Amino acid sequence: MRVPALLDSASDVTIVPQEILAMLGVEAVDSALSEGVFGPLQTGDVFKVFIAVQQYAPEDFRVLGWRGRFALLGRDVLNQYHITLDGPNQTLTVTK
Repeated sequence: MRVPALLDSASDVTIVPQEILAMLGVEAVDSALSEGVFGPLQTGDVFKVFIAVQQYAPEDFRVLGWRGRFALLGRDVLNQYHITLDGPNQTLTVTK
């Protein structure tokens, strides 16, 4: 399943829409405290999912669920790749 995502280099963790997690039948494996996009510090469910970026093989990650319509890829995922943003040419390159 393809899920629209934004790169969030300021976030330590990746968050995925709860609607997508429910559609996939993914169950929470843990809970964690978080703050930021969710607002003040609060406890949220943690899910184990496989994430594939572009043509690369899926890898398993622990993610948080949220009520948004898109995923936010945090540093837990982004740190697995070399990401080059070329602003003048408006391109983004991802390599492993």
